[in-house]
Amino acid sequence: MSTGPQASSPSPPIQILLVDDNPVDVAFTCAALKHARLANELSVACDGVDALARMRAEPPYEHTPQPHMLLLDLDMPKMDGQTVLREMRGDERLRKLPVVVLTSAVELRDELMREDVSHEARFILKPLKFDEFIRAIATFDVFGLRFRRVGS
Repeated sequence: MSTGPQASSPSPPIQILLVDDNPVDVAFTCAALKHARLANELSVACDGVDALARMRAEPPYEHTPQPHMLLLDLDMPKMDGQTVLREMRGDERLRKLPVVVLTSAVELRDELMREDVSHEARFILKPLKFDEFIRAIATFDVFGLRFRRVGS
């Protein structure tokens, strides 16, 4: 017997992995996501080696929630973003993970697009003003991720 429409439970937060070694850029991204009022959980990796370990659930990240999306800087120590993209392309488990590449290098972006290592990637050119970054975040739904606004 039905008693009326079922209340739908809110969708869980989107798990975002930010890969960036610059603390200023990390703080900027955190502030932009908070300002956009997106219901998300943000984890931070400071280089490509750590990012791949997190995405592959390697120790010590076996029990860490897997990201739904990657925000990736290209210029980092140990392993740069370009190598991360190539590694992801060769890994069946990671190749469909949506990636937003944060870069100030137009030439590098164009090179990645020519090499087709960008698979599910979108590119945001830095440096951006805060309001431009907020507008760029609004385009994240192109990946089919259903972001829930906090307070809605």
